Amino acid sequence: MRLDKLTLLPLLVGGFAMGLTACGDDTTNNTGDTGWADADTDTDSDSDTDSDSDTDSDTDADYFDTFAVGFSFQTGFHDDELTSVYFSGSEQPTYLEVIFYEEDYFDAGDDRYTCSSLFSPALNSLDDLELGDNLWIGWDASLQSMGPDYTDCSDFDEELWGASGPEAVLEGMQFGLGWGPMSAEFETSFHDAVINAGYSETEYNETWAPIVYSWYFGVYDDSAGGLVGIEANWGRSFLTDDAYELESDGKYLIPIEHGGSMPYGYSSQSPWNLYYAEALLLQ
Repeated sequence: MRLDKLTLLPLLVGGFAMGLTACGDDTTNNTGDTGWADADTDTDSDSDTDSDSDTDSDTDADYFDTFAVGFSFQTGFHDDELTSVYFSGSEQPTYLEVIFYEEDYFDAGDDRYTCSSLFSPALNSLDDLELGDNLWIGWDASLQSMGPDYTDCSDFDEELWGASGPEAVLEGMQFGLGWGPMSAEFETSFHDAVINAGYSETEYNETWAPIVYSWYFGVYDDSAGGLVGIEANWGRSFLTDDAYELESDGKYLIPIEHGGSMPYGYSSQSPWNLYYAEALLLQ
């Protein structure tokens, strides 16, 4: 596919303040019976969008309307490798959460119109995702579904997604993963959202700017003949000890300043841009 076929979608503003205050995430497991820590997916974006019309209207209520897709990536990062981390002794492996949104979600942000699947990424080789010095580190990667216990997605249109649904489609694709500094445009959008959420300029400059960075996913671009990174999410890192256990100050996890390179610790990426699911994944 060509990158110019991708279309950004705006996220609702509803939960973004909650997503920002989660900089003080505690180590309480609050994701129900998955046994995994909070993926921190309450988000907002005032990213620019284009006016392309979408043809994926929900014409058959028997199917989940795969209108949009976003990503949440959670991992430890140590010695230039993805690692598990530990919350009070409980292991959390690296995972990529792929979140699908029906078009009706954008009316009021009703989570009944979303579903998600968790995947384990396998790193195949280092790759700069055509970003050069604008990427701190990146990889060519593939995905492995974590199984039926780690998805609530169902009723996808088999004519589009096949009998096995989105898991098989995603497992058959080549992706890129990476981290780097925020571009000027992305940083401006993020800054404005933080200020609109009620933080002062001083709080932004002293608390947020030193710790946030961008997470990139790469998709194959015909014109480049390889994976090209797209600045999709904002991320931040938290302190871990020598055993990769999350450290806290007794109440909150401890954020790490990146200092212009990818820090070792626990890296958490919150969704920022969404994309039309079928345009991105059904190439």
